[in-house]
Amino acid sequence: MASQTDAAHGLTRALSLLDFLSLYPHGISLADLARNTQLPKSSLHRLMKELIGTGYVTRSPEGLYSLSFKVCELSNRLLSGLDIVEISIPIIKRLCERIRETVHLVVPSGVDIVYLRKEDPVDSTIRIMSYTGMRRPMYVTAGGKSILSCYSEAQVKEIWDKSQIIRLTDNTITRLPALLEELERTRRRGYAVDDEENELGIRCVGVAIRNHMDMPIGAISVSAPANRMTQERIEELSDYVADAANSISFSMGYSLKRREP
Repeated sequence: MASQTDAAHGLTRALSLLDFLSLYPHGISLADLARNTQLPKSSLHRLMKELIGTGYVTRSPEGLYSLSFKVCELSNRLLSGLDIVEISIPIIKRLCERIRETVHLVVPSGVDIVYLRKEDPVDSTIRIMSYTGMRRPMYVTAGGKSILSCYSEAQVKEIWDKSQIIRLTDNTITRLPALLEELERTRRRGYAVDDEENELGIRCVGVAIRNHMDMPIGAISVSAPANRMTQERIEELSDYVADAANSISFSMGYSLKRREP
């Protein structure tokens, strides 16, 4: 029994180390690892040796440890197995080419959303600071709020209570009543807006993706610099985003008939 407990503890430590190393793409020394993780150097050295042996970690000639590309291979296998990604890719590409703005595919994960796909226009001179695999709280993003707008008030409150509410910008919603009001506006107009709530200088438009059970399983969002994301532009883009999200929803088995009284 003791050996099983030790093995489980070792696995937990190894997974925690992989998660920690993801924060240091350029590598980190064993001493800094020990200082940040509060693990004994002897145990840490053994764990890192095992992770290197399995191919998930590499060690540079300078002695810096970092994740290997084997982790990317795992994530790519996971993403390729999700139907929503495969279905969405051509639709997202067409949308990006048509509107010439950055397009995202996100899915809910606990109280957050995770970015599964990002498509930038080829001629863009401005890069949105997002990436595949990035997590953000639902309440600060257009994609997240479009998903929340599909939930009941009780479900929204449950997610809110479990979230760590942080004011990322001066525009971030930090009160539940304000979020509920915003979600009601989202339902009325058919799309969600992130008005520089997640990142200053960036506005986003999002529409939820539904499956055959009428459940929100993701969202399409478009991000652009706030100076060109006027209300008129937001309304124009919302039609394109809704068309893309609906196309994916229908491919996932969603039917408007389910929403008829």
